[in-house]
Amino acid sequence: MNVKSTLSFMGALALSVCAFQVSAQTTHAVENNGFTWSPSDITIDQGDTVEWTNTGGSHNVNGTQDTFPDNPESFGNSVGSGWVYSFTFNIPGVYNYQCDPHASLGMTGTVTVVATTSVDEIQPEATVAVYPQPASEYIVFEFQAINSTGNQLVVFDLKGREVVSFQNVTVGETRVAVSDWEAGNYVYQLKNGDNIVLSGVVLVK
Repeated sequence: MNVKSTLSFMGALALSVCAFQVSAQTTHAVENNGFTWSPSDITIDQGDTVEWTNTGGSHNVNGTQDTFPDNPESFGNSVGSGWVYSFTFNIPGVYNYQCDPHASLGMTGTVTVVATTSVDEIQPEATVAVYPQPASEYIVFEFQAINSTGNQLVVFDLKGREVVSFQNVTVGETRVAVSDWEAGNYVYQLKNGDNIVLSGVVLVK
């Protein structure tokens, strides 16, 4: 049975890390230190939550659009003591807020929300299945998606010497005879001009 390894632009590992970063939501802690917020200015990702803790005194969080018209949306709680208030920021932008009783003393802060990109919106420039692995007679590069034209497939040995190349590679199979190659690992690259669209390693036995 042929074993196919599907490789995408930037590699499956990079996409996995990206998926984790996008899906992981974080709660950021802010508390009052006298008449200041600590930290007073924070930057978070879209979908993250900020949790304010009143450690002493009578305070509130006021980020309403009545007070700050440029805020993308309103948030806040009532003046009181001993509270914990949290808000999840789903709209990117800069949010200002204050403690109403102590705003004149500088008890203000900002939350900057940075937009995140869904992994579903990231489209690979090319995907390829390479088989068999290891190979003895031939290797098939089965390109399943190529989002550009004028691509070149190049295979190098581990000393950086070009072994074979193919011009104007498109979707479909490119079969490479390897029966006269020395056993070992080889590096392949799909290039578009000076850009490397994808790369990987093939094993010849």
